[in-house]
Amino acid sequence: GGILHLGKADTASGHINAKELMTFNIDTDNDDTNRYFAFYTNGESGSGTELVRIEEDGKVGIGTTGPASTVHVQGLAGGTSVNSPTGTMILSHDGSNHTDQHGASLLFAQNWWTGSTAKIAMGQITGVKERANGNFGGGLAFWTSNENSTSLAERVRINDFGQVGIGTTAPTTTLSVQGTSSNGINVIGEGTTASR
Repeated sequence: GGILHLGKADTASGHINAKELMTFNIDTDNDDTNRYFAFYTNGESGSGTELVRIEEDGKVGIGTTGPASTVHVQGLAGGTSVNSPTGTMILSHDGSNHTDQHGASLLFAQNWWTGSTAKIAMGQITGVKERANGNFGGGLAFWTSNENSTSLAERVRINDFGQVGIGTTAPTTTLSVQGTSSNGINVIGEGTTASR
C-alpha cells in the first residue's frame, strides 16, 4: 500500500486541486467485489472514525459501514428536540419566505415505459411556508401525476395546524375534502358503497 500525507499538524492544511476532471479508481484489477472508498476523521492510514463510505457497487453509507441501499444514512445517537428538530436528514431551501411558497422537496421519478430510459416525475413531497413573511408556520404538500400528463399537481396538503386537505390547498377543518360532481367521496364497507 501507499500513504500520501498532505499538510502539517497544527500548521498547514492539505489540498488537492484539479483544473478539470478528477477521478479515483479502486479494485483496478477487478478481482474483488467488496472494495470501497472511505473518509475518516481523527486517525491515519485507515484508522479513526469512519464518516462516509462509497462501496464498489455504488452504495453510499453515511454514518454506517454497511449501506443496505443506494443511499443509507445512519442518524446520530440521541433524541430529537421538538423545538429544534435534528432529524437524520435535513432538506433546506433558500427560496421565498412568503405565504404558500414551496421549499425543499423530495421527488420520486422512474422510467415511464420499457422503450425509454428517461426518468419521469411520479410524485413529490414538498415543504410549504404557510404563514406570511416573518411568521412561523409550515406544512407539507403531496403531489402526483395523472395518466395524461407528466406535470405534477398537488393532491394533499397538511397545514401548520395539522389540518388535512384532499383536493384543496386550504383545509379549514381536521379533514377537508373537495371534489367535483363526478369525483366525490366513496365510503366502502363490506359489500356496500356509499357515495358523497
